[in-house]
Amino acid sequence: MGKYCIALVLIINLFLPSTVSAEQLLSQSMIFSEISMSSKESASQEYIEIYNTTDAEIDLSDWMIQYATAASTDWTKPTRSIHLSGIVPALDHYMVASTEFTGGTPQATFSATLAQAGGHLRIINGDEVHDIIGWGTAKMPLQGAAPSSTQGISLIRKVDASQQYVQSTNNSTDYELNIPAQEQSDETSQVDDAVSEDESTATSEDAAVPEVSNNFANLEISEILPNPAAPNSDSTSEYVELYNPTSQAVNLTGYRLTAGLNETYKHIFENTYIGAGAYYAIYSSDGSITLSNTSGIVRLYAPDDTLIDQTGTYEKAADGHAWIFADGSWQWTTQATPGLANVLIKPVTVDKKAAKTTKKSTKAAQTKAKKSTSKKASVSKNSRASATTSDQGDGADGAHKAAASNSLQTSVLAAVAGLAVLYACYEYRHDVANRIRQYRENRAARRASR
Repeated sequence: MGKYCIALVLIINLFLPSTVSAEQLLSQSMIFSEISMSSKESASQEYIEIYNTTDAEIDLSDWMIQYATAASTDWTKPTRSIHLSGIVPALDHYMVASTEFTGGTPQATFSATLAQAGGHLRIINGDEVHDIIGWGTAKMPLQGAAPSSTQGISLIRKVDASQQYVQSTNNSTDYELNIPAQEQSDETSQVDDAVSEDESTATSEDAAVPEVSNNFANLEISEILPNPAAPNSDSTSEYVELYNPTSQAVNLTGYRLTAGLNETYKHIFENTYIGAGAYYAIYSSDGSITLSNTSGIVRLYAPDDTLIDQTGTYEKAADGHAWIFADGSWQWTTQATPGLANVLIKPVTVDKKAAKTTKKSTKAAQTKAKKSTSKKASVSKNSRASATTSDQGDGADGAHKAAASNSLQTSVLAAVAGLAVLYACYEYRHDVANRIRQYRENRAARRASR
């Protein structure tokens, strides 16, 4: 069986175009059916729809959708990884959308990322690649790139005569722009309009670029997660979250993040947008940002190297605790919220200094009690030693008082002893008399026997 598989791969590699790599020999049990990089209202309203091509439901617990920029030439460091979950029924769709999306209820969310001019998406399950799409200026599509989209226009996979999705592993022929019929009619009517060629070109170019701020916006670093809790790992789940407080989407291209006390780690954004009033989280798996678990600081620079914002310097990060800006200061929370507004739940802390002081006080009290008990026992066992100690502590007056007290105690004891002897003589007088008489009789008998 192994020989036949190797032969099949060799034949495929021989006849397929050279632009298709071994990674692109896809299983296609899950495929992309539609991708939207924006809505008419906002460049941050994005969604990705995938489709289960099989006759069985698929558990997406270990699946991901990854995004790479148009300039990427491999998938070693994707710009974003979107973790999926839940069950997709047989021959059914599954939708992933940006947190700003308002057109429905997605099964998973992500921070707005997709660039209209060009980019790549792929569906993976572990090491298995199920589908890839590259559009616009993408450098590694399947054979040819799908067309680039415009504001509010999505890319959809074509269907054949039997209403089945086309799967030729050629992005340029498998996808088309999803232009509503009304807009197509409007475009036809524009033939009769007196519009110059320059104006028409300008209109087309304007539609291809989201309306975003060209100035360096005062973005904010709102949250970081230096030490993800298990089963998540530092290499994939650390993140830095940005917040756009402005009323306009911002193109992050050229903005730079640095991490570490000495700014050891850096990430420069490319073809990335953050919506108005939106949050955007970049993960360690998406870029070259690495956060220290012990101490650090994160800074955000504009493309002209102006420092826009920075976090407070943090100390040791507990598992799963996020460093957030809340109530006017940087502080720890036990609730991490990437891509969403911050939630402050302060961790329960123990004052180590106070606990140490309390422990010392308790130990001292126990030692004192022990010494007191030992001293009391010594007094009861040896009144003489106690008297000696008292003599040394209180001086001559103490010695006289102690001697008088001892003399009085001796007299009382002698009197009690004398009374006890008299009482015994009275109580046992008959026994004593009998003993005396018996002694005399025995003595007389011994003399007579001589």
